[in-house]
Amino acid sequence: MKNDDSVNNRYKESHQKFDYFMTGLATAVLAYAVQSFDAGNYCISKWLAPIAWLLFLVAVLTGIRRLHYNVAIAKNESEHDNIWLQMKNYQGIATRLKRGTDPGNEINMNVFPFRHYTNDEAESLAKDYEHNLMVNENEKKRITARSEFMSGARQWFLMLGLLVLGILKALNL
Repeated sequence: MKNDDSVNNRYKESHQKFDYFMTGLATAVLAYAVQSFDAGNYCISKWLAPIAWLLFLVAVLTGIRRLHYNVAIAKNESEHDNIWLQMKNYQGIATRLKRGTDPGNEINMNVFPFRHYTNDEAESLAKDYEHNLMVNENEKKRITARSEFMSGARQWFLMLGLLVLGILKALNL
């Protein structure tokens, strides 16, 4: 299990580094396109260059938004782990109370000092945390879908901008 977590963490880290790289690349190409602009004698480059700049700018903005979503996903995963642990703890308390064993010191005193629960309270709290877990998972799906959309949008705008920039450079030769 620990090895799987290590592989998962390395995957997430490399994915995030790629996102930083692509956003930086879009920023560098935007700066190059603006700095090297030469309208020359062609009327087409006067309106084609701002289109390329706009495409690169949108690629940069979607890349930054993707990085923002990556942070939100990491925060959501951390909250998910905490909610899951709380839910399992309350389920354990409810199970022990149903069996007639006192969950007592080994559970309650370590996590919830000076508090003993009735079976109904523990089951109710477990159900509340189970609901919170489902809400958290739905939020993660929503954030992940938006993040993937931003990644695709960034790639498309970057490619279109490079295409327009290539056309501009070919016209100025």
